[in-house]
Amino acid sequence: MLRKYVQKNYKDRSLKRFIKNGKVDRSSLKEYLIQNTGKSKLDIGNFNGIKVVPNFSIYLENSASMDGYVKGVSNFEVVLSNLVIGLNYHYNQKHIKFNFINSELYPIDISNVDSFFKSLEPGVAPSKVGNQFVSELNLF
Repeated sequence: MLRKYVQKNYKDRSLKRFIKNGKVDRSSLKEYLIQNTGKSKLDIGNFNGIKVVPNFSIYLENSASMDGYVKGVSNFEVVLSNLVIGLNYHYNQKHIKFNFINSELYPIDISNVDSFFKSLEPGVAPSKVGNQFVSELNLF
């Protein structure tokens, strides 16, 4: 099914890398899927009923310069909340990872999305991690 789709849409710029000599190159397609789904074994010939669920990583700068965007209920939080709720609804919370960034990258475990947004308030854990006087986004 996937091979048929790629073959049918071979002129699509994003799919051209999977076409060799006018036909779908199964090995390049399989390699791409392995790298991008985290699966070690895939049967390219049989995709009936397989649903690949993507993982999402959300990176939030938590330096002190962000305090104005997260103090109280802000437009920033509303937009972020809509994004997270939509992802959670369509893909399940276990596929959503949060990270704070300032001088380092800080992965955080969020078991309750509602409590996470309440914790974005300046000075409240878990957003109160690392050196909040530094923003080194370009290093990550």
